[in-house]
Amino acid sequence: MAGNKALTLSIRIAGKMDKSLTAVVNGAQSQITSLSKGLSKAGTIGLASMGAIATGAVATIARCTKEAEQFANGMGDVVKYVSGLADADGKISSQLAYNGRAYAQNYAEISKAIRDLSTQIPYTQAELQQLAASAGQSGKSITDLYKYDSRGQLSGFLRDVAMMGTAWDIEASQAGDWAAKWEVALGKNHDQIMTLADQINYLGANNATTAAEIGDVVNRVASFGQVAGMQAEDTAALATSLLAMGVEGAKAASSISRMYTNLNKGASATKAQKEMWESMGMTATGVAKGMQKDATGTLISVFNAVKQLPDEKRVAALSTLFGQWAIEGGGKLTTNLEAFTGALKSIQDPKNYEGSMARELAIKMGTPEAVSQMLSSSVSALKGEIGESFLPVKKEFSLA
Repeated sequence: MAGNKALTLSIRIAGKMDKSLTAVVNGAQSQITSLSKGLSKAGTIGLASMGAIATGAVATIARCTKEAEQFANGMGDVVKYVSGLADADGKISSQLAYNGRAYAQNYAEISKAIRDLSTQIPYTQAELQQLAASAGQSGKSITDLYKYDSRGQLSGFLRDVAMMGTAWDIEASQAGDWAAKWEVALGKNHDQIMTLADQINYLGANNATTAAEIGDVVNRVASFGQVAGMQAEDTAALATSLLAMGVEGAKAASSISRMYTNLNKGASATKAQKEMWESMGMTATGVAKGMQKDATGTLISVFNAVKQLPDEKRVAALSTLFGQWAIEGGGKLTTNLEAFTGALKSIQDPKNYEGSMARELAIKMGTPEAVSQMLSSSVSALKGEIGESFLPVKKEFSLA
């Protein structure tokens, strides 16, 4: 206790550790706010020299310490799920982690990154902690989450995905979960996923749907789409067209999944399906091969062929080829195939979608709500950093 410099300083400020102060300290509650009230009362007996200024200082320290405690509590799941923050015994120790830095150093650095990011993007520290924990659960390590360049600018997974979540109007943890899982499910690296996210954001901003709705469908069926021959961005365009035409998200995903399945059946197609393909001038095996060579071109050809059928035969064709679950989506694609081809064309030119999320983030950061949130985060970050210096003091008081 005597070796704690912060505690020694606090005792010097108090003037003298007399019996009245000792009694207050020993009876203090676990909350530092209760301790500050006790010190205020003790001041009338043994700490009169502290006066009103000292009492106010204690209250300020109490608020800062509480902020630091809340941040430390929020870091619990981050430490639990992100490798490189705790040793084999679960301690944030001075032992070296796999990246050659001490666990304690890694913890201090990611804490700083989260605080810094909360002042740059309108998410709270707690939301960014949830994002980091979610990313850790999905396999992201400490080296994946953040980095500072030579100018001190923050970049990496946390910042990119926080930008994505802000642009898409979804929770930070949701954005982190999707971005991390898509890397695995779609076999893409982080930069490629951010390109896909820009494309989805652009589609949502320029069609009668939202990026979040498109992202939900992509999350459900894009990985299966790749097996069926359809690239993730093309699935996003297909999802956009169905959603913009009023198909509900879960039904859109089911329709797309059923289309991909039945277009790839080939020789395993039913007799009725084979006959229907032949009546349209196609074969089941030919369509399946086409899906693996040019999925979007084959899909467009199929729906153009359905469109050429007599009106009274279209519903029967869609039902036979794709099943009852895909009737709504298939019917709307047949009558408005331009919605799909237009969405496809719009994301073929990088000039359209590159920087889409960054632009939307810049717009949102200028709103009063975002400015207020980032200002609040700045105050919280400052208070938390100050409070961390007093956490050891609180521990000493609590153990006294």
